[in-house]
Amino acid sequence: MTVPSLPVELILEISQRSADVGVTPLTLAQAFPRWASTFLDSPTYWTSLLLDPADTNSPEKATFWLAKSGGHLVDITIAPGGTQVMTVSEPETIPITGIARALHQACGRWRTLQMTTTVEDATSFFHSCGPTIVSNLQEISIKFVPSATPLFTSSSYAMPIKFHPATNSPIAVHLALRTHWVQFTTPFSMAVTSLTLDLLPEHLLPELLDLLGPCLNLQKLVLRGGLNPNDVLARPISPLSSPRVVALSHLSKIVLENIFYLSCLGAVDFLETVREISLRKFKWDISNSTTLAGILPQCPLLQTVVLRGEDDNKSPVLPAAQGSVTLARVTSFDAEGTPKSEGIIERFLLPELNDLRLAGVSARVASQLLESAPRVQNADFLFNVSPQPGTPLSHTNLASLAIRAPTFRDIGQWTFPALQHLSLTSSHTHSPPKVGSGLHAFLRTSHPALRTLCLKRVDVSCPAFALCLGYMTRLAEISLIECRLTKEIFAQMSKPSRLLVLRRIQIALRDTKGITPIDIAKFLRSRRKGGRPKLSGTVHFVGVNTVARKDINTLKSLGLTVKNGDSLA
Repeated sequence: MTVPSLPVELILEISQRSADVGVTPLTLAQAFPRWASTFLDSPTYWTSLLLDPADTNSPEKATFWLAKSGGHLVDITIAPGGTQVMTVSEPETIPITGIARALHQACGRWRTLQMTTTVEDATSFFHSCGPTIVSNLQEISIKFVPSATPLFTSSSYAMPIKFHPATNSPIAVHLALRTHWVQFTTPFSMAVTSLTLDLLPEHLLPELLDLLGPCLNLQKLVLRGGLNPNDVLARPISPLSSPRVVALSHLSKIVLENIFYLSCLGAVDFLETVREISLRKFKWDISNSTTLAGILPQCPLLQTVVLRGEDDNKSPVLPAAQGSVTLARVTSFDAEGTPKSEGIIERFLLPELNDLRLAGVSARVASQLLESAPRVQNADFLFNVSPQPGTPLSHTNLASLAIRAPTFRDIGQWTFPALQHLSLTSSHTHSPPKVGSGLHAFLRTSHPALRTLCLKRVDVSCPAFALCLGYMTRLAEISLIECRLTKEIFAQMSKPSRLLVLRRIQIALRDTKGITPIDIAKFLRSRRKGGRPKLSGTVHFVGVNTVARKDINTLKSLGLTVKNGDSLA
């Protein structure tokens, strides 16, 4: 079949994929005339429109594109270098003004509008649009890029955008502003349900509240600090002005990223409705800790909390304040801190918690939070230092546990009788720690009915690990990722009395000195005897280039997927 005779459906699929990488139908049409007619007769292809505000032909392209899209909704992107130049006559107006007037003719069909322009071009665009009925608009994104001579130097100036949406039409807004703001019409603000703001130090809290105030139906708010996050929303309000609080009675999710100081949370009233609070890259200091301890317990519907903070080098170790911080309905709690922040993290009481993640804190804090969360089912801990003896981890109901640490010396002291899924990952890449003795002691004392076991970068070559196999009678899946292995371990796993219900295995080998593809194949064949389940899974030879093709084919014939390469992703 020659290319020009391809079916129309396949041609359209090719054209869609070409558009994703910046190839326009005009380029394809130059090569194959039949394709050109196909594109001209297919309105759905013309629903994505890219316009360059510096291209003098963009207004004509917009008119042409909108006509070809028929009555379909369109996705519009205005950005530098976004179009292929078309041979048309010179426009009578500057490009951005002509673009606005051309697009305005089909404003009822805008589905998304993404703009990356200078302040000056944006001002001209929205002024030329004037009052605009955007009855089908679902998303608008505005990013202002620097220009040689900024038009505005005052952050209090708000660029008017006179858009009017349909009734009950939810709109998502993303604004990456500079030293100025935008101002929507009241009906548009009322329609905004998701708002993301990329902020700079020039943006002040009073102007932010001016933007948020009319957004009475806002459900999701994301504030992201850009350059110099230390100064974003950190300037104090004048003592001569009275404290101002904006009520957002429908806000269910609030996200702050790279905003060091959290005092701005006190200017927004979301306590009665918020269900998720995510704070990332803030500073663990006394002020922020006080803010968290004061706000979080007052949120009766709060279910998800993410607190991933960083050290404040200027702040001392946070004192262990008196009194607990009870989060009565939180089911997911994710905290990332440092030894300095343990004084606040260990105060949380989580009676309804289901999922717990901790990073950067000690095993002592993890033990305390487990004790405060009787219903927790899943825990994920990242310890920068090995857990010290004398701080054993325990829980009667925990079903899934993942721990990343340098070593696991205290694993024999753990008590998790309900555990079904266990993952241990060592951060020591060159000297994997032995886990056999500790794991054997844990299995012997806790008697968990493990169903999955994942070990990464640990040493399982010792005889003690072979003893562990006798305790894992319900194990259905095992993963040995970059572990130190021996032939004897596979021989023990091959015994008829071991791992009777094992169905899946994952293996990743950095070298084939301790274990070879032939040893793996021998193990797989032995598992087919005695009525045990057939194994499936993956073997990944990481950085190993000497595996024979016949060995790879043998492993594939025995049910494994074979991978080569340096990446374990």
